[in-house]
Amino acid sequence: MSKSRRLAAIMFSDIEGYTRMMEENEQTGRSISKRYREVLERKLSAFDGTLIQTYGDGSLCIFSSAVQAVRCAYAIQLELQQDPVVPLRIGLHLGDIVIDNKELYGAGINAASRIESMGVSGSILISGPIYNEIKNHQEFQLKSLGFFEFKNIEHAMEVFALENRGLVIPDAAVLKGKFKEKVSKTNPIWYVMGILLLVIMGWWMGKQGSGNIAEIQAMAVMPFQATSNMSNQESLREGIHSGLVSALGQLNTVRVISNTSTLPYAQSGKPLNEISEELDVDGIVTGEISLTPDSVFLDLRLVKMIPEEKAIWTGNYNRKITEILKLYQDIRTDIARRIHVGMTISDIDAQARPGNVNPDNYKAFLRGMYFLNKSTPEDFEKGMQYLLDAVKNDPADPRAYTGLAMGYAIMGHGPDPEDKIWKRAGAAATQAIKLDSALAEAHTVLAIIKLYYEWDWEGAERGFQKALKINPNLAIAHFHYAWYLACFGRFDEAIEQHLLAKELDPLTPINTVDMGSLYLWAGEVDKALIEVNEGLELDQNFAHGWWALGNVYVAKGMYKEAIEAHQQASDINPIWRGALGGTYALAGQSVKAREILEEFKASEISPRSAFWIAYMYLTLGEYEEMYSWLEYEKPDIWLVTIRTWPEFRVLYDDPRFQAFLRRMKQPSV
Repeated sequence: MSKSRRLAAIMFSDIEGYTRMMEENEQTGRSISKRYREVLERKLSAFDGTLIQTYGDGSLCIFSSAVQAVRCAYAIQLELQQDPVVPLRIGLHLGDIVIDNKELYGAGINAASRIESMGVSGSILISGPIYNEIKNHQEFQLKSLGFFEFKNIEHAMEVFALENRGLVIPDAAVLKGKFKEKVSKTNPIWYVMGILLLVIMGWWMGKQGSGNIAEIQAMAVMPFQATSNMSNQESLREGIHSGLVSALGQLNTVRVISNTSTLPYAQSGKPLNEISEELDVDGIVTGEISLTPDSVFLDLRLVKMIPEEKAIWTGNYNRKITEILKLYQDIRTDIARRIHVGMTISDIDAQARPGNVNPDNYKAFLRGMYFLNKSTPEDFEKGMQYLLDAVKNDPADPRAYTGLAMGYAIMGHGPDPEDKIWKRAGAAATQAIKLDSALAEAHTVLAIIKLYYEWDWEGAERGFQKALKINPNLAIAHFHYAWYLACFGRFDEAIEQHLLAKELDPLTPINTVDMGSLYLWAGEVDKALIEVNEGLELDQNFAHGWWALGNVYVAKGMYKEAIEAHQQASDINPIWRGALGGTYALAGQSVKAREILEEFKASEISPRSAFWIAYMYLTLGEYEEMYSWLEYEKPDIWLVTIRTWPEFRVLYDDPRFQAFLRRMKQPSV
């Protein structure tokens, strides 16, 4: 028989007090052992179990299904509690096993053995991974006994007792088993006082219903390590990682870092303590993923980083891809059980939409989002095609419509978007919400459309607030909501929202750079300079960052440095030459400013170039020409912000500027 590895439900069982029983009456002991083996073999046959090894007083069995394993264990206990009673204890765990010739080994075997060792006669104890597989089966009643540290097992494990009729539920306070030894050199008087304090705390925590919970304020989910069977499936690995991050983001008292800021750590090799410091989190989820054509397996652990690095939770999940949404929900709920989140489990479950997905369509959605986030136009086009195919193949898939809406919204932020692009974005987002109203990303896209394209200010704010109510950790919603607030001079609120976007997605340069722009608009120039430089440290080729840096230098009257920064932005992307022309004008170099102005006017006009032409006329003091270009037939998305640009403030007393704002449905300044 060749060596093989697979996931299995492992059942250890043994007869409690068997050695003493044999010493007192060997014939009775043998009779009890025979009855145990007969019942075991019969029940294994009925529930598709496999007997791997027997001992004088126990056995090791495996099952392909956790549900069948628990059903078998329950059936065994019910029968063996009838006369003549067999005092049996059973422990179950879901984990990897390795079958090599006729030998069976693996970490899962050790874990199952440790769980069984803490049981009592008539009990069935199960691990967290088994619990995850059976908790939604109403036939099982379960009770958490808490977290335990076992010998030769690195991380603490949560153990549950099956509470069904006829079973014994152990008292967690007096459980015995193969636990790690705890060495104490404590002074006896402090020991007694410590015990008294623990008793008081135990009573209080029992009243609060929050025992065994470790509070975490901020969490990052590291990219999953892929097993060998996931070569060439990076898009699926990243997509499932993103799906889990999004699900965890609905825990509204925990800051969950965006996947775009955790993906760079995939091959970094950095230790967790360094990552924790860089992302400013006190909890990190790590894990492995493997994928078959129709199933996904995740082996996860949650590490609490403060005051010391310690794993406080582990979870193993094996699900059909059709159940991927339910998988995200279960992981979120299980982590919420382990940390303080300020929500009840029922509140969390109420947010879920755990319907099944079409596996091929879901993979197309993941691949579409993967390529949308790449930097090249070719990859973006490929991503849009995946999403269009997904919508065509399954018109009832809300995620595909959401991805499509996000893609169109990205296109809408280009220099010359057609009206139909925004309309397609709106149609896709509306259809996504019609199919599933709990998709925060779809609400965000609708709010973005109302902000930049429709100028529906009240509708935009409602949309952002709705999205953030569903997922308070959605960085893109905080980002655009901040700019909505800035458009109306609500800078304190805008800065608060933008800081949240930056905290949730700290490694995306625009979140830091535009934090600087907000500070600049709010008059905090020194803070602006710090933020913009920090953003450029993340990406020296970020043209938007050099533009923002030039603006800060303009505000400080450092025109030489401003020109250099805007020249750098223009070298990376020529569209920023409009900013350079404006800076030349502000610096008194009108000849160079007009050269760039004429260059823009001679080129093909787009909404963005028309905006820059208007801006250059503004900085040259030629307001009549400026107004004519501001009213270009296709308004640029940047128009919504002009009421707060420092350069436009010279127009505040101009009735024409006030009239222009009214046409945009904005209040006067």
